Amino acid sequence: MEANGRITILGRTDDMINVQTIHFFPAPLAREIGKHPDVDDVEVFGVPDPRLYQRICACVVASRNVTEEELMTWCQGRFAIDVHSGVSAAPSYICFFDSFPRSRSGKVDRKKLYNTAIERLPISVATM
Repeated sequence: MEANGRITILGRTDDMINVQTIHFFPAPLAREIGKHPDVDDVEVFGVPDPRLYQRICACVVASRNVTEEELMTWCQGRFAIDVHSGVSAAPSYICFFDSFPRSRSGKVDRKKLYNTAIERLPISVATM
């Protein structure tokens, strides 16, 4: 909310990521991660977490062999930690892809991408 009381919506509310009591829109996170020199494309969404409700996952198409550790360190330097909750907008998970699944119109198929990422991550959706 701005000083004048105006609220700006930065994306679709159904895409919002809820980590603890903090809400994140994926588009600004993806734009910031996309500034990394070795990231060609990025999509961000929330994945289930039994303690925090969701965690942030970044799916990345990289232009070179950047490692998960390198990208995580870079992101942690870019995203602040909320002093009250201890929550950061830095992704908890990064999944690398050669390319993203796309619809016939050429847009990223976020549902397929999400399902593929969930299969790769060390989480159990069945217990959620």
